[in-house]
Amino acid sequence: MNEQVIEQIDGIRLSLSALSREFGIARETVGKRLAAAGVAPDGDRKGYPVYRLGPSCRALLQAETASSGRVENPEDLPPLERRAWYQSERERVHLEREQEHLVPAEEVREQLALVIKITNQFLDTLPDVLERDCRLPTDAIAVLEKRLSLARSDWAERLEAA
Repeated sequence: MNEQVIEQIDGIRLSLSALSREFGIARETVGKRLAAAGVAPDGDRKGYPVYRLGPSCRALLQAETASSGRVENPEDLPPLERRAWYQSERERVHLEREQEHLVPAEEVREQLALVIKITNQFLDTLPDVLERDCRLPTDAIAVLEKRLSLARSDWAERLEAA
């Protein structure tokens, strides 16, 4: 049974127009990709070349993944393509900054410093506030101050490591 299915699939031959419709790609693009992959026609139908489905699909799908736009290493590109790639990256970064998807590192550092300063001020005054407003005993305040000091040290170490 499986062999019959494989034989039926192997026997499917499609024209450039049919492949174009099935893959949603322009007919000219299908022809160029098949030629680039070395897929030759496997006969004629009504005077037009037809291509076996298996090799055609492999060629079209490989070309699709190869043209997905991901550049592994721009230094491997030819000079003109490398220049175009870097120029497009500059424009992409500029656009992302305009849309506020990217923030300059210095601005992030400033905001982080502000958050740390405000948090430290709160933690500095917390034991006094709890002692005054909640009348916590002195030994509880001492434990709280020790825990806050350890937490700050741990926080500082993690920030430096990052």
